[in-house]
Amino acid sequence: MFVVSMLESGEERNFLALGLTLKEDIAFVDVGGVKHRFPITDIIAILPIDNAEKGIDRNLLKRSCRVN
Repeated sequence: MFVVSMLESGEERNFLALGLTLKEDIAFVDVGGVKHRFPITDIIAILPIDNAEKGIDRNLLKRSCRVN
């Protein structure tokens, strides 16, 4: 699981991602089962997190895909 911070239309967005794949210049991000594609140049930071250690409820991801 990852927190992905990125720029979109000049605004910072943060996602709690279940999966992340980087291919060439595109980032493929799985947010609550919904796949998103972003240019790698728009990514500010990627923070890996351990959901068991942090006590994150995976069902929470199904209710809201956007963290901020």
